[in-house]
Amino acid sequence: MLNTLYVNRPVINGKQFYDWAKSQGFTNILDPNDLHVTIAYSKKQLDWSKLNPLKNNIRITGGKREIKPLGNEGAVVLKFESNILTDRWKQILDAGASWDWESYQPHITITYNGSKLNLNKIEPYDQVIELGPEKFDKLDENWKSKLKKD
Repeated sequence: MLNTLYVNRPVINGKQFYDWAKSQGFTNILDPNDLHVTIAYSKKQLDWSKLNPLKNNIRITGGKREIKPLGNEGAVVLKFESNILTDRWKQILDAGASWDWESYQPHITITYNGSKLNLNKIEPYDQVIELGPEKFDKLDENWKSKLKKD
């Protein structure tokens, strides 16, 4: 059966990440249970049977990390490096998924209300990022309206 595909990994230590964001002056932070890293966002339908959700956890340590705006609607993210996530993104594309952006950059969205923050004064999160097993779902074009914020 063909379907659109959304794949993400939840941030297991979301409360720790949330507390860091609060300490850096962020407001309207995503709820710790909504923090995640997107791996696939395919509007093109594909056969999911070619893929199985990975059930392992991932620990991201070290590497370059940056606080950056994403898009022009106030989203602010923590960008980081992960060969594991990038390789998985490529694997899903090779299985037939689409990707509407120029490239893949693992990131965690912190807020959708950060356009007034001075991002140069924010120290990027430097602790371990713990990610849970992959979650597969159909795309939900109204996902943003369902997010909880502080």
